[in-house]
Amino acid sequence: MLTIALSYGVLSALSTVLAWIVVAALLALWRLVPMVPGPRLWLAGAACHALSVSLAGVTATWPDLLVAPVIAVGAAVLVASFVLTAAGVFAFVGRVVPWRTLLIMAAIALLSVMADPILGFVWPRLVLTPALVFALLIISGVVLLRRPAGERRATDVVCAVMFFTTTAVLVGLAVPSIAIGVRDPGHPPYLLYGPNSPFVHPQALLMVATVRTALFFAILLMVMERMMVLLLTARMAADSANRAKSAFIAGVSHELRTPLNIVNGFADLLARQPQTSAREAEWVEHIRHAAADLTLLVDDILDLAKLEAGMVRLRMGGVELQRFLPSLRGAVADLVHRAGLRLAIELPSDVPPIRADEGRLRQVMLNLLTNAVKYNRPAGSIEIKVSEVAEERVRITVRDTGIGIPPDRMAELFQPFNRLGQDTGPIEGTGVGLALSRQLVDLMGGQIGLESDPGEGTTVWVEFPRAAALQPSPQSADPTRDRGRGPIALSQPLTVVYVDPAPAHASLMQAMAEQTPGLTVVSARFGGEALVALASHRPEVLITAPLLPDMTGVELLRLAREATLVTGVRSYVLSADATADAREMALHAGFDGYLTKPIDPGTLIAVLNEQRPDRQRQEA
Repeated sequence: MLTIALSYGVLSALSTVLAWIVVAALLALWRLVPMVPGPRLWLAGAACHALSVSLAGVTATWPDLLVAPVIAVGAAVLVASFVLTAAGVFAFVGRVVPWRTLLIMAAIALLSVMADPILGFVWPRLVLTPALVFALLIISGVVLLRRPAGERRATDVVCAVMFFTTTAVLVGLAVPSIAIGVRDPGHPPYLLYGPNSPFVHPQALLMVATVRTALFFAILLMVMERMMVLLLTARMAADSANRAKSAFIAGVSHELRTPLNIVNGFADLLARQPQTSAREAEWVEHIRHAAADLTLLVDDILDLAKLEAGMVRLRMGGVELQRFLPSLRGAVADLVHRAGLRLAIELPSDVPPIRADEGRLRQVMLNLLTNAVKYNRPAGSIEIKVSEVAEERVRITVRDTGIGIPPDRMAELFQPFNRLGQDTGPIEGTGVGLALSRQLVDLMGGQIGLESDPGEGTTVWVEFPRAAALQPSPQSADPTRDRGRGPIALSQPLTVVYVDPAPAHASLMQAMAEQTPGLTVVSARFGGEALVALASHRPEVLITAPLLPDMTGVELLRLAREATLVTGVRSYVLSADATADAREMALHAGFDGYLTKPIDPGTLIAVLNEQRPDRQRQEA
C-alpha cells in the first residue's frame, strides 16, 4: 500500500507540475494567438484542463479535501474545459456554434463530471453518462477528419488520434468501476487515485495524464499551425510588396535618370561654349548645380528605399585612407570654394586601412561633408581628422564651425526627412543624408555618432574596424556623383558606336563628339543598325542601351561576338538603371563596364581614355 501511495503521490505531483507548465505556456502564447474564435476558445479550454489536472493531483494526495466546495469548483472547471474545447473545435472548422448546441454540450459535460474518474465522484448507476462523454470525444475527432482534403492538416489527424486514444483509455479505466457500481450498488465509492482503489496502476495513471495533456498540446499545435499559416500568408504578401517595391525603385530610377542625363549633358556642353556670355554662363551654372543636386537627391532617396527593402549589396574590402581622403577633397573642392570655407585634413601617415565598402563609404563621407558645408557659418572651416581608437578600430571625424544643433533635437537627427525645423529656411535639403549614412554605416559593421554645441559647430564621427589584410574594395557607388572631374580631351582618336533608341540621347552624344577633338560617334537606334555600324566602321568602343526596339544590349553583344565584330572593342552599357543586379547582369554577360545616367562629358571621356587590360572589366 505504501508503494501504491508513493506512486500516485509522485504521479499527482508530476501531473500538477505539468499542468501548470501548460498554464504558463498558455499565458505566454495568449498574446501571440490570432484574434479568431477557435484558438482562443482552445486556449481557455486548455487552461481549464490544466486546472482540473492540478485539482485532481491535490485531491488524490489529500483525500480529505474532497469536500463539496472543492467538488463544485472541479465540476465547474471540467464543464468549462469540455465546453470551451468542443466549441473551439467547431469554431476552428468554420462552423457556427448555435446556443442549442452549446446547451447540449454543457449538459453532456455536466453529466460527464459525475463519471470523470479524476475528481473521484460516486459512479452513477447509468452507463449512459460516460458513454455520452466518449461520444463527444469521438465526434470531435470525426469532425476533424471530415474536413476537406485540401484543408486538412497533419495536426488535425494528430488531434483526432488523441481524441480517440483518450476515449479508449478512459473506457478501459471506467468500465471496471461502472461494472462494480452496477453489480453492487451499496459498495463504497472508489477513488481512482485513492489508496483504497483496487485499480491503481502507476503505468495506467501515467498514461491518463500523458494522453490528456498530449491532447491539449495537440490542440496547441493546431493553433500554432494556424498561426504559421497566417504568418506565411503575411510573409508572401510582404515578399510580393518587396518585389513591387523593387520594380518601383528600378522604374523610378530609370524615369528620373533618363531626363537628368539630357539636362546635365547639355548643361555641361553649354558651359563649355566659348561664345557664352557671362550672364548666360551664370544661368547654365545654376542649371548644372540644380541638376547635380537633383541627381544626388534621387540617388539618396532610391538608396534609402533600397536599404529599407534589404536590396543593398556591399563589396567589402580594405580602404586606404591615405588615398581615399584626399580624393574627397577634390570631390567637394568647388562646393567648399563657393561657400568661402576652409577644408583641412589631419591624416597620420601610419593609419591602417579600414574594412568597408569604398563606394558606400565615399557616399557617407560626401553626405557628411555636404552637411558641414551647408550648415557652416561664413568664412568657417571644416576639419577631417583620423585617429585609432580602442579595439582595433579607426575613427574618421568631420568637424565644422557651423550653427550647431540644440540638445533637445539631437535624437531626431537620424530620422529620414527630418530637418529639425529648417524646411522653410534658406538652407536647401531633404533630411535624407544622415539617415541614409547611418543605415549604410550600420550595414558595413561600423558606428556613427554626433556631438554638437549650439553656435559652436557639430562633430560627426564614423568608426570602422581595421582591415585584417589589404584587399582593395571595388567601387560600388556611382562615380558620377563626382561630376565633371574627368579630363575633357582624348588621349588618342576613338570611334564609338552608340546605340540608343532615344533621339535626344543620340543628339547629346553627337554634341559631345563635336566638342571633343578626336572623338567620332556613330549613332544607331536598332540592334541591326548597330551590327552594320560595327562591321563598316570598326570602332574601338561600343556603348549601348540595355533595351533596344529589336533586341537587348546583351543580345547585341552576343551577335556581334558571333560575327567577330567586337574583337578588341571595349563594350559598355549606358543605362538609367543604377541597381546592383542590372550592373552585375551586364558584367556577367561580357560587357567591360556599366555606365549609369546621368553621365557628364568629363566622366565619359575619362572612361574612353581607359586602356583595356586584357578583358578585365571596368565599372563606371
